[in-house]
Amino acid sequence: MIEAKTVLGWLRAMEDVGINLEQVRIITTPNAEAARDAVNADDLSAFRERARVTERAIFKLINALVAPAEDELGGHLIDVAYAPFAIIEWIEISAAWRGRALRLKPMVIIDDAHELHPTQLEDVDLWLRDREIKIARWMLTRIDSLNLEDFRRVLRDEETVSPGTNPGRDRVRILLQDTENRNRQAFRAIAEDVARRYLQPLAAFHRRGSFLSLKTILNTARPPVLSDTDLHILRAENARLVEENQLTRERVEAMEAAYPADIAPDVKAAVTHIMLERELKRTPQRSLFGAPAEDSSEEEVSKVPRPVITGAELQMLHRFERPFYFGFERLADAANENIEQFVTLASVLVDRLETQAIRGRPLALDARQQHKAVREQAGDLIDQWDFPYAPQVRKLVDFIGGRCEELTLRPNAPLSDGANAYGILRSDLENLDSNDELARVLHYALAYQALVLIEPYECKGKTWALFELGGVAIIAKGLTHSRGGFVEGTLHQLKTSVGSAA
Repeated sequence: MIEAKTVLGWLRAMEDVGINLEQVRIITTPNAEAARDAVNADDLSAFRERARVTERAIFKLINALVAPAEDELGGHLIDVAYAPFAIIEWIEISAAWRGRALRLKPMVIIDDAHELHPTQLEDVDLWLRDREIKIARWMLTRIDSLNLEDFRRVLRDEETVSPGTNPGRDRVRILLQDTENRNRQAFRAIAEDVARRYLQPLAAFHRRGSFLSLKTILNTARPPVLSDTDLHILRAENARLVEENQLTRERVEAMEAAYPADIAPDVKAAVTHIMLERELKRTPQRSLFGAPAEDSSEEEVSKVPRPVITGAELQMLHRFERPFYFGFERLADAANENIEQFVTLASVLVDRLETQAIRGRPLALDARQQHKAVREQAGDLIDQWDFPYAPQVRKLVDFIGGRCEELTLRPNAPLSDGANAYGILRSDLENLDSNDELARVLHYALAYQALVLIEPYECKGKTWALFELGGVAIIAKGLTHSRGGFVEGTLHQLKTSVGSAA
């Protein structure tokens, strides 16, 4: 069926660009006279009809209202001895078409291969690895078709060696989404171009008569600020911490002078709160009479890194509902380098902008509107998960998200901008039975990007496997998109979270 449909597709594609099939010749492998006659390769009309007969015979059989008896199958499939892939090397088009002869390499693309039964998928995969087949082959499948063990092997760029095959020669596996070497800057540029194409066809925007950029619209929103009441609460807490730390005004001012100059007053207060909490948790060096000893070490006057700023903003999100997920860059980062997911998240913002355009209002969304819309969209997407084991995946995401939120909201922000992943020792993951329910839950969580697996990850002299929340789950849980921060745990805790512990 695959070979017949592919042959018919090649012929239709050539006709679609104006090629007369009388100008086409099928080039086959040497010494293939009998096989060439079997598919009628010398006559394009007969070649097409042979493919049609084959497709028709299989189609009639598989769509029969009542399946024939097994001993009757031979009669139904008498015309199905058909193997053009085994002999075709090239398709040659004569110079009569556009002035010069062309020799084309035929290609078969099998999309959505995960729809096959696992046994069928394995058979097709093994068949297409045959080195005797000369045409180009490309098979696309979701991660659904792989179990957890196979998926981890793909991430590590390891092949399952089947008898008679050589990894890297008979088949090359390519991940269309690079989960290891993510280049967010490159993806942001791609997302910006996609967003521009997304806006162009919409009549409401087109009537404005000017070039529209989603990036420009989203990034013109003014940064949010805490209310006077919330800012007063934060500053009062800072004053108490200054007193507990027995710090002088000059010392606090020196600390705040190390912050980036572009942060707003409320962010500055939140960063100071983190730095004072860190100071409080240190073992202070004090004089005999209790006054703090002078310490002008470089560590205390060094510049505060950007992740601490992000951590302060996330803490204000959870404490005071200060908007965080606004601006084009954070929207793009939430997509896990997946264009479909980016469009899904961006669609809610585009819908609101389109409504404003229709009503003749300015095309603008402030930070609070963006944040609210994107978080609601993220929550709705999680609620709409309907893939296998989706309820257990939600429990897993809630468990990991809760642990990460607790670490992110610790007053001293030990990981600066917090965590968004759950780490277990890689040796524990190696011991996970592929038939265990948790293995199946993780399999679908990874397949549908509820989680992203990062392994091996070296930290603290140990080798970890990190289950990082996907971009949608990160937004729903109010966490950072930065990679590397994780909470430590065990495989047993993961099993317990989905209700599969023994």
